[in-house]
Amino acid sequence: MPDTIITINTAHTLLQPESEDTELQIEFLRYRKIVDALLLEIPKTSTVDDILSRWDRQVKNFSTQLDRIENKIEAKDSSIVDIFHRYTSMQHAFMNQLQGELARQGDIVRNMDYKYAEIATMFKDHMEESRKREIEREEELRQEREGRHRDRETFARERKHYLEPRIVVTSIQLLGVLGVSLYDPWNDVDVVLNHADHYGANLRGQVQWLVQTAEFQGWLHEDRSSVLLADGCMEAEFVSPMSGFCCGLISSLIEDPDSAVAFFFAGLHTSKTLGGPTAIMRSLIAQLLLNSELPNPNLEFVSDAILQGCAQGHCRTLCDVFVQLIKQVPPQMQVFCIVDGITWYEQDPWLKDMHYVASMFEYLAKQAPSDHSGLVKVLLTSPARSISIVDLTMKPRSVWSHVVLANGDVHPGMAPLLTEY
Repeated sequence: MPDTIITINTAHTLLQPESEDTELQIEFLRYRKIVDALLLEIPKTSTVDDILSRWDRQVKNFSTQLDRIENKIEAKDSSIVDIFHRYTSMQHAFMNQLQGELARQGDIVRNMDYKYAEIATMFKDHMEESRKREIEREEELRQEREGRHRDRETFARERKHYLEPRIVVTSIQLLGVLGVSLYDPWNDVDVVLNHADHYGANLRGQVQWLVQTAEFQGWLHEDRSSVLLADGCMEAEFVSPMSGFCCGLISSLIEDPDSAVAFFFAGLHTSKTLGGPTAIMRSLIAQLLLNSELPNPNLEFVSDAILQGCAQGHCRTLCDVFVQLIKQVPPQMQVFCIVDGITWYEQDPWLKDMHYVASMFEYLAKQAPSDHSGLVKVLLTSPARSISIVDLTMKPRSVWSHVVLANGDVHPGMAPLLTEY
């Protein structure tokens, strides 16, 4: 140990130094440690050349170590850069693969959406079609039940009438019971024709447009029975341009020897006691009985109860008589029934009977082919719009057709089929 340090330590021990002396001692010791470190623990007896030589060796060793460390660092850096590049490449490849997979999954999802949408649409269409078929089937079953019920009622009445004592009834006697004059229908035609001259060309042209409609052409020319409802969409008048149209149609049809025509103008029969659906049926039955183109009907089905029902104006009894007369029409002939102004009977107290008469026409149109009788073609017209009978035209697979004439549908002249009125 250097003498200076021994001296300082001895003095410090013997002389009882103060705190400042202690701090000086500590600082000196630190100074000696630093000097020894800088001198690399060189002995004091070494020469300058020895010291420099040792320093040179230490510096070279240190430089060599620094070179090795630098090479290792460079190698590490190079390896890290390579790893980073490889990682970046892998990351890009992974991202590209991921994007491709996402795009493919997106295409699959879109395709599945399209397929699901298509399947949903098909399922919806199938359900709607099924519901539609169910509704149609229910309507067919309902109509079949109504037909069977009507047939049972008709059979029961016919059986009852058959078991009752029969009386020989002629057409003239039945006409007397009905209380219809031979001239009443044609007097109504004269009244309508007298009113026809008061209507302008526009109203008459609007009505004449009915001839151009597919529904009217089908009703007139098709080889099948049917019922056509035509709404004029005009002012509600007792005698309207639709009435004049019916007169022209009647005048044309009666010239055909293979056709029997029966007609009624409801607007001329609105009396509470003499009008209504019973007046329609009385008039139509009378016209069939008086029609020279039809063979004499067999009235053996007429019983005393039927005569009483006809005399008292029972609508169902009158409809039964009309049905029996229609069933006797020869197959080569066709019967045209034209009823104008039904709107006047679509109200109390006639609405229920009017529905029964319309349903009877529908029944005849359906039964005509199976009964081997002539075709039945019924035209019901309204000056304005039907408010109740129109519901019957909405049945699926129905014998009904419906035409609504608009103000813009104006034909310049009368169709060749009809007679000018």
